[in-house]
Amino acid sequence: MQATALREIGRGGEAAAVLDQMLGKLAGDHWRRREILSMRLSVVATAPEREEIIAKFKKAHDEQP
Repeated sequence: MQATALREIGRGGEAAAVLDQMLGKLAGDHWRRREILSMRLSVVATAPEREEIIAKFKKAHDEQP
């Protein structure tokens, strides 16, 4: 996967962008969404950044009917 390769060569920002784009296209109940979300969180370097991303996804989830 492209994001994994980017992360391995130290280009975490680009890997995060690829994964964000994928998450934006997937339905909330897509069978691989959990895996991709987990990968996205692993790309982030610090705990505050992880918390920010989780809050962003939680807000998007709560806003959907």
